Amino acid sequence: MGKNDTYKLSEIPVPNYDAWEFRTRISAQSKDLLETLLDNDPEPTTGQNGKIWKAWKSRNDAAAELLVKALDDDQLIHIRGLETEPAKMWERLKTVHETTGVTGSATDLWTRFHTATYTDSSIPLRNHISTIRSYAEALDRLHSDKPSDTQIIARIFTSLPPSYSTIIKILKNSDNADNLDYITERILAEETTQKSADNSVIRYSGSVNHALMATPKSTLVCINPVCKTANRVGHVIENCFWPGGGKEGQWPEWWYKSRGIPADSSTSAVTATLVSGDHYVL
Repeated sequence: MGKNDTYKLSEIPVPNYDAWEFRTRISAQSKDLLETLLDNDPEPTTGQNGKIWKAWKSRNDAAAELLVKALDDDQLIHIRGLETEPAKMWERLKTVHETTGVTGSATDLWTRFHTATYTDSSIPLRNHISTIRSYAEALDRLHSDKPSDTQIIARIFTSLPPSYSTIIKILKNSDNADNLDYITERILAEETTQKSADNSVIRYSGSVNHALMATPKSTLVCINPVCKTANRVGHVIENCFWPGGGKEGQWPEWWYKSRGIPADSSTSAVTATLVSGDHYVL
């Protein structure tokens, strides 16, 4: 394919039917041709000399042209002989590509849905979540087998690395635990929080008397065992709000805000969602 053929339907370098179908459907919709492609625009019986028939013929020809221009050469074989029937072209392409077991079968989509994993932090987490949701949308559109919002949320949770375990436990116990948009928003907020924390840390090596990481302006080390285990510094045990700290359970306002937790949440409710391996400091 040439530079201007990026969005054409092709088998090379990889099958791209699902993305192509979506773009073509939107393009047809913007030109008032989608009903023609979906075979919901039957030929009028008023005679070929009438304005109604001529308008239909114009739509029919335009829909056929839109499809042909959106196909790479290796796809034309599928629609030859259907030049005047764009709805049959559309259905033929759908049949060819959705039953191959490569790009659109229900089994393939469910497999992709259940195996998507976020392992490359250089890729925005939003892209990963969008991928999972796109599999769910395709299962609904192509096979009427859409995962529920609860299933999508569970898949997002299990696809994330261990660094998200704390926010996941908190979200599972929130009043919005089944709200997909809310969960997505909070997970993305946590990504921002984690990246901000990473950018503020200076890693260095030293004697056993030095912490493994410290903020640029602090070398304070908490002797609380749970914070030592997590290599968290920048505070002393007297100001530590984690279990065993001098201010245990006294979560600061910024901590609530960074995780989208209501500031009036009870200490027991918040503490119950945490595991000893995840620690944040005051």
